[in-house]
Amino acid sequence: MRRGHYGIDPRKYGVVPQAGNSSSRLASTNPRKYNPYALNIIPVVKGQPKQAGTTSSLQTHKTEIKTSPGKTMDKLFEFSQKYSLAGSIELALANYIPCQHVFAWFDREKSQRLYSPTLTKSTNYQNSVLSFCYKTKEIIACPNPAIHDFYDPMIDESNCSLLYLPLTDRRNKVLVIVQITRRADSPMFSSEEIEHLMKFAAKFRTYSTLLFQPEVDPLFPISLTQIKKGSNPFTVVVDKLRHFFVCQKVDIYAYTAADQSYSVYNREKQEFEKLQGTAGIATIALKNQIQLNLERILSAEGYDEHIDGNKDVPILVQPIIADDCIYAIVLRAPEKGAFNTSDSAKLNGFSSIIGRAFTSDGDPAEAGDLLAERLRALLEVAEALSGVLDIDTLVPMIMTRACQLLHTERCSLFLVDNEKKELITRFQGGLNKSIRIPMSRGIVGYTVTTGNIVNIPDAYADPRFDQSVDKKTGYHTRNLVTVPIFNNRNDIVGVTEMINKIDGDCFDDEDLKMVVAFNVFCGISLDNARLYQASLDLTRQLRSFVDLSASLNKTKSINEVINEILSQAKVVVHAARATIFLSEQDGSLTPFESIGDPINHGTLFASQMKQYMKTTIFNETEVQEIVACEQSNDPLAATTSQKGGTSLKMSKRSSSSSSRVSVLFDGNSSSSMTSTNSVSSAMKNGESIVIFSLLTTSGKFIGVMEISSNSKILMEDAKLIDCFAVFAAISLERSELREIATLGTIEKGIKDWIKPEERADYNVPEKLKMDEKVFICREFDAQAYDNNPIGWFQVVFGIFNHFDLLREFDISNEKFFRFLSAISATYKKVPYHNWRHAVDVTQYVTFELETSGIVSKLTKFDIFALLVAAICHDANHDGFTNVYNVKAETPLGILFKNQSVMETHHCAMAISVISKEETNIFAKLNAEQYKKIWTTIINLILATDMAKHFTFLKEINGIMDEGKLSIDNPDDVSYYLELILKCADISNVSRPFELADKWCDVLCEEFFRQGDLEMAQGMQYTSDLNDRSHLNKPKSQIGFYTFVCLPLFEAAARAMPPLQCNVDQIRSNLEVWKERTAAQEKQQTPA
Repeated sequence: MRRGHYGIDPRKYGVVPQAGNSSSRLASTNPRKYNPYALNIIPVVKGQPKQAGTTSSLQTHKTEIKTSPGKTMDKLFEFSQKYSLAGSIELALANYIPCQHVFAWFDREKSQRLYSPTLTKSTNYQNSVLSFCYKTKEIIACPNPAIHDFYDPMIDESNCSLLYLPLTDRRNKVLVIVQITRRADSPMFSSEEIEHLMKFAAKFRTYSTLLFQPEVDPLFPISLTQIKKGSNPFTVVVDKLRHFFVCQKVDIYAYTAADQSYSVYNREKQEFEKLQGTAGIATIALKNQIQLNLERILSAEGYDEHIDGNKDVPILVQPIIADDCIYAIVLRAPEKGAFNTSDSAKLNGFSSIIGRAFTSDGDPAEAGDLLAERLRALLEVAEALSGVLDIDTLVPMIMTRACQLLHTERCSLFLVDNEKKELITRFQGGLNKSIRIPMSRGIVGYTVTTGNIVNIPDAYADPRFDQSVDKKTGYHTRNLVTVPIFNNRNDIVGVTEMINKIDGDCFDDEDLKMVVAFNVFCGISLDNARLYQASLDLTRQLRSFVDLSASLNKTKSINEVINEILSQAKVVVHAARATIFLSEQDGSLTPFESIGDPINHGTLFASQMKQYMKTTIFNETEVQEIVACEQSNDPLAATTSQKGGTSLKMSKRSSSSSSRVSVLFDGNSSSSMTSTNSVSSAMKNGESIVIFSLLTTSGKFIGVMEISSNSKILMEDAKLIDCFAVFAAISLERSELREIATLGTIEKGIKDWIKPEERADYNVPEKLKMDEKVFICREFDAQAYDNNPIGWFQVVFGIFNHFDLLREFDISNEKFFRFLSAISATYKKVPYHNWRHAVDVTQYVTFELETSGIVSKLTKFDIFALLVAAICHDANHDGFTNVYNVKAETPLGILFKNQSVMETHHCAMAISVISKEETNIFAKLNAEQYKKIWTTIINLILATDMAKHFTFLKEINGIMDEGKLSIDNPDDVSYYLELILKCADISNVSRPFELADKWCDVLCEEFFRQGDLEMAQGMQYTSDLNDRSHLNKPKSQIGFYTFVCLPLFEAAARAMPPLQCNVDQIRSNLEVWKERTAAQEKQQTPA
């Protein structure tokens, strides 16, 4: 009597509880018969250490695990790109653990059997150790299988050490049983090896959904036209639709116009039952005869809890008119999470076929002639498939259906290559690779050149038949038919070749009519696919030329151009986010520009593109699983590569051998930016992601474009977005070239303004000389050089030469010119805080130094630091105040919140420029001087923050009140430098009134610019000065002069009495503003 599971001694049979499960494909050594025609399986491997393990390696007393569970899964996915799932599993495990044989047995639930594609054997769920493993879902290790209670000599190996490894999905459903054997004289499986196999099974369990796709019948539309006589068509349709669309439930509702009643099909009773009220949500589709695709139903129009249930799941509803009744097919709760546009198109295409099935009991004779029925079915199938535009997907679908309809062993599709005068196969049943033949060769060549249909009952008896392929493959062609394919211009674009009728008969006239009709569809579909591809190519070319001429030729920054590209790409596919990551010199990726939602996953997905360079789509499930594994610090899943989504550079694989995942690569990619909320974010939004490589024209990798969408991203979407990726790559490359060109412009500037012998000198180059009187006066007008920017360089060169700073600090003319070019380039084209303002402030500092007389008290080091601070003090200013940046939560406002926002940013920009070798004007300073000068410059720039203005005034006035401030005290020097720079920063008020008035207009325009933005963003004005419509210019200046400017300049005059002249000028200007205000008020006062 056989004992049950709990009566088996684990010490005798080696039953080991298992924590997790997994599955894959492979092939291995096998003395028993195997099937060489199993789907894509690789040949049986015998005695190879790197494949299935060798006898010699197993005869030792100690076995070693060859690799880790993670790397084994990695190999499994890699093999799955080339081999069948069985072959991939077998090969991966043979490389994982020393063994003699490895065979994968798959669960065939419908037939209640376990099947090995490699051995071409199957067994039921009873009476074998294999079946016992399937039932217990536990690892079974048998030193001697023959003594096991469930031993079956036809299934279980004898005279060997045997191990069965069950691999399950996440629901603990057994998908595969892996049979692993060792020679009897080899060591039995150790506890360490079993533990490693359990870890592998756990990995497999995690990724099972990526390896196993629901089996979908590719001939589904045809099967609907071939319902057997006597079968209930409604039951057949319900079952087939649920299986095809992989959803939890399918309902059929009917509406009868005669009595305006609704009914629902009861599958158990095989009949329709009348409903008391409406048909729930389906009522909308029935009444309006429209398709509905709803992500959620609880809030949908027509929702009825008794009809539609209480779960908020997606549904897809398709109305169908048949005879005097209107039906509604309702698909509920798809396993993939939602019905996409492709599902909608498919169901809509199937509707006419389903309607025909509802009005027939399955007997073709009811519709008349059998051929007519077949042709109608064919055309309906064609209509259902006409939405497929990808030719690599389309051709296999066409030819698979052709073989099914004509019952042939093989078929091929030859397309015409007019340029090379050749025929090339796009589908070649039974062959591993495509064939190219001259257009005049063989029977297909005859068909192409003549346009005639050829039907050969005996291929070898026809002299036109080319026997070379048969000789190479060993295949024997008995009969064949070739039929030309015409496009809409009546040109021959290809040939369909059908080989060997399965029933042994020859092709008859009805078969020929079927192929001719089928080829009509072929021609239309191929035309559509080619037109679609041509449109993509044309779009890419036009976008490249038009947009490059429209955008790149404008004076736009690369950030603006990329932002524009991302915005357009995001709109085209209704994406939630579009991001560009750039490749850094160390190989890492960093975000460059991003629009839309936040980047939740860092570079987790983008980093995969860097390694494989293939456009890849990650669907909702894959995004969730990869992110979840990353968050759990799973070393295998830290980075997931080509996954089975679809790669634009990979041809579509057949459903029988395709795998949803290709390769999982090692986790070295940068993913440190991944948000801790990314898992919940991905699950909440149903996020899909597609990534594109950005390559230069020479093929150099420069970055990644990543598109995130809350709906499924289709292959057609990816191909369209690829056009934008190409444009982005060209723009980035163009920007890089422009940067080089900018460097070239500097070189040209040096050549134009500095003679070769002057480059290493310290005296002002001849062409850059300027009269000192220009820059040592209060009347200096920086705006006078707006149309002659080199004038600003002349001013700064003159100032540094005036104090002999270039010679003192060993700065050559060439290096100083490069420094001025680089720092001036950081200043933005805003109305006021630009490069012109920097030069203006630097000039006023010089005026103050000379006028005050303290220049003789300061060291050249102090003067050097002060002037460099003046040059850099507003570097990269965006024209907005600190208050705005904080309230608007701009990136700078967030980064430098609770500190001097813009001033800190200016320091960073200065450091960035001066730290470069070619612009490092501090290169000759020693370590102590280097530290001191940066400390001085940073403090000076930070002191220009107006938020610290009154605090500074209170502090310095207090010191002066106590009589403690002295230029002779080294500790007080910083106060003098800060006073000088702060006065220079608002020096416009102390210029002659004509200049002060001009500068006031410029500053007001910048304030208005900020105010306009504040209004557009729904913010309150951060200052009354920003209100373009209501600003009283003279009155606003009175307050500014009285409360801000005069106290500062008066403090400066107390510290440096000769600067009283500035105070006098401010008071003079203030009187003018008061007079203008009084004049305005007088005009506004009624007489």
